[in-house]
Amino acid sequence: MKFFLATSAVLLVGLNMNWLLGPSGPDLSDVVLRPTTEAVPTAHAEAKKPLAVDWQTLRELDYRTGQKSSAIAQLVSDGVIVRVPGFMIPIEDAADAVTEFLLIPYPMACVHVPPPPPNLMIHVKMSGTKKQKVFWEPVWVQGHLQVVETASPYGEAAYTMTGTLVEPYQP
Repeated sequence: MKFFLATSAVLLVGLNMNWLLGPSGPDLSDVVLRPTTEAVPTAHAEAKKPLAVDWQTLRELDYRTGQKSSAIAQLVSDGVIVRVPGFMIPIEDAADAVTEFLLIPYPMACVHVPPPPPNLMIHVKMSGTKKQKVFWEPVWVQGHLQVVETASPYGEAAYTMTGTLVEPYQP
């Protein structure tokens, strides 16, 4: 147990935490995270580009009342594909590939300490029967986000996502 805790502490110290609160520098959240409702002519490929979402934006959901901010309402709209950084917590017993997992903002949050609040947990189900390799470092998860509360052995999640892509985190 001491080894595990020491390893986790070293891992946390060595991580670049920009993925948690977004990049430093000028605030581009209105451009990146809150798309306008105006129609802007773009190429078809650009229209399908996923929106990068940080955990600070996801926190705007009031999980007690279900009240969504305007940013959250836009992110959970039909046809909107989002991309969220985080850490995978497998729900299934298989340790190497899973079809469902929790996405959380920091490592080991659900296993050894009280879980994050529901608005900081996403229950991801991969589309179809696609099995996803489990990553133990930060990842990007891409898919369609919904506000649907689910329960797991590791805590309640206020969001669900139909995952289409999981890849190692790259800033």
